Amino acid sequence: MGSQRRLENLLEAISHWLNFEKMCNKKGLFNEKYLSYPIGQFLRSRHSTGLRPEYTHPFLNYKGVGAKPKIDFVIKEKINDDWEIIIAIEVKWLSESQSLLKNCIKDILRLALVADNCKKATCFFIISGKYRDWLSKIENNEKFSFTQINGKKINLLGCDVPGHYDLRTNAPNGQFPDVIKKAKKELKPKCVLPDRIRITNYGMYPNYGKDPKKPRRDEYIAIGWEIQT
Repeated sequence: MGSQRRLENLLEAISHWLNFEKMCNKKGLFNEKYLSYPIGQFLRSRHSTGLRPEYTHPFLNYKGVGAKPKIDFVIKEKINDDWEIIIAIEVKWLSESQSLLKNCIKDILRLALVADNCKKATCFFIISGKYRDWLSKIENNEKFSFTQINGKKINLLGCDVPGHYDLRTNAPNGQFPDVIKKAKKELKPKCVLPDRIRITNYGMYPNYGKDPKKPRRDEYIAIGWEIQT
């Protein structure tokens, strides 16, 4: 199965599960950790071995303060007697946090490090929550916009499908410089952030296909991107 279809199936599973749980009056429990159950179930059904939740990031330093830097989900596979990362996933919930932008960028950078250093890895970034929160916190939030080299202003997590954007970590016009500068300080010796990170959108679920109808504002959605370098 191709990486796009694999991610689309996972997004569809997440959105169906959240909306089912909502009908069971469990929405008061929803948060980022709550997503671990459907994602873990989905991944385990396809990978009987090799699933590693909360996997210590292999390319970031631990400075002894707070929790070690982790990747939310990793699938490892034994290749030529070595266990290699073949899938890495970071997940974000559409919360009220004022640091949502910073946390999204940090996750994208962490996935980019894996994509750049683990040549067999496919890396996915997923956001889930209410559709109305997506609109207000990301799609219509100027903080998520930056100017490309050609002068065009775009949203970092724009939902044009098919479509991709390139985040340049050394751009002269300084795309999200504060977050990127801090991320560089966390790198292990001899590790570098890739100069260009491609963020490819694979759609929003529930997906109404050609029907112009969009999700209801209180409907729970899942959106996903593949992170490449």
